[in-house]
Amino acid sequence: MVATNDSHLSSFWRTIILSNHIFLIILFILGKSAIYWCYNLLEFYDTYAYTYVASSPFYSQDFWAGGRPLTVPLIYKLAGYWQIGTEARVNATNFQFVLAILCWITLGLVIKRIINLPTLKPLGLAIVLGFGLSTDISQWDRTLLSESVSISLFALLVAVWLIAIIVWQTPSLAFLYNFITLLVSSTTFFWSFTRDSNMYLVLGLGFLMLGGLFFRAIRQHMAYKQYAGMILILFGIFLAQNHAMDVKGMKWNNVDTGDKGWMINLQNVLGQRILPNSERTAFFVQNGMPVDANVMRFAGKFAGSLDWAWYKDPKMAPNLAWLRKYGKITYLKFLLSNFPEVAREPLTHLASIFSPDLQEYVSPKDDFHAKNLLNGWVAKLTAILYPKQLRILILGIGSLFGIATILIFRGKASATWLVPYALLLLVYPMIFITWHGDAVEIGRHSLLVAIQLRLAGWLLLLFFLDKGFEELGRWKVVEKKEFWVFRSQKA
Repeated sequence: MVATNDSHLSSFWRTIILSNHIFLIILFILGKSAIYWCYNLLEFYDTYAYTYVASSPFYSQDFWAGGRPLTVPLIYKLAGYWQIGTEARVNATNFQFVLAILCWITLGLVIKRIINLPTLKPLGLAIVLGFGLSTDISQWDRTLLSESVSISLFALLVAVWLIAIIVWQTPSLAFLYNFITLLVSSTTFFWSFTRDSNMYLVLGLGFLMLGGLFFRAIRQHMAYKQYAGMILILFGIFLAQNHAMDVKGMKWNNVDTGDKGWMINLQNVLGQRILPNSERTAFFVQNGMPVDANVMRFAGKFAGSLDWAWYKDPKMAPNLAWLRKYGKITYLKFLLSNFPEVAREPLTHLASIFSPDLQEYVSPKDDFHAKNLLNGWVAKLTAILYPKQLRILILGIGSLFGIATILIFRGKASATWLVPYALLLLVYPMIFITWHGDAVEIGRHSLLVAIQLRLAGWLLLLFFLDKGFEELGRWKVVEKKEFWVFRSQKA
């Protein structure tokens, strides 16, 4: 009778927890829908670069190695969105909206699956879904840029890597090893090809996994072949995307940057950070860059300044030709020769990297209900789950990272901890790449790094709480057993 009652009680609590999960998912979908309604659809100057690639024939070089990575143009092509201002743009934003819902729910359910403590599972799901509702993430779903797709696929990427670790750690699922490797590879590929900077995170993951080969446990693991294969795939994705940037440049308003996709980024850096500084300019001159009064016009300006004179003015032709041939390698030499200085530079701008004001990229509806919603529960939720205070971010997440380091190297942490831990390890390299990769729109370009930092912090906190309560439960059981042994011995 007791066993039957315990069974009924256990079934009751499982039903309650399942109901909570369904309720949280429904709330998330309703919340996403409400926020999506609060914003107007927006197109930008950069949107044209994506629609230009989307308008190219599917089997052409302009599509697969055009001025923008192929994932977003592929979505636009499927949505029929080839020209700014067309009605097909609604299809594109609707796709972004649905993709966001599916990706964040997937990540939430995976985190729920990883957490062992039943009472902590709803909290884990709530934090992930609530994080996906925050303003800095949801506001992009109605904006036709790469941010929405990149953020959503990043959530899916984290989920898929966590699933892969679970599967690779389960010998009975060995028949799924190759399938999960294919799933991780394809997800990583499409996410990487949403933004050029993403390929450097892929490269970083490849090097971290390469370092893992020094551990005997990995070399002797049943999934070693899949692990080694993933390293090659990660490096392959990076090389393919990097090559695509060297094949075709961007085309905006009848201005063709030629065969280098990185030209505008480099010109922005030159105008903002090199030409205004005589010492830095001298470094480039010593390495052969032609500099005269025509070039110095761009000190403090951007690639598109002066009506795109960098491309249209014949007097800029010598400088332009040199940049195409030697600009990239010379800039890399500059970064290496001045590494202590350039390494500190982004650290003095952490506020603009981790907590930028990005309201210029969105257009909230001029509606009482929309304003009330965005300034009400959405703002409060964002303040809790997407904190902007640098001190909280650095001290809080830094402490979690330190604790995770100790537990991981002591063998006290689960293998799934390695995913958020790796993301935190790669935060600074991504800050460095984002800051020095371009000198325009730093806040928007560093958005994914800011999300990477916060999401990894939340996941580590959840894993730490789960581990802590699990150990506390074991300690209480041991303490209780020792107490009764003491009582029996005394009797």
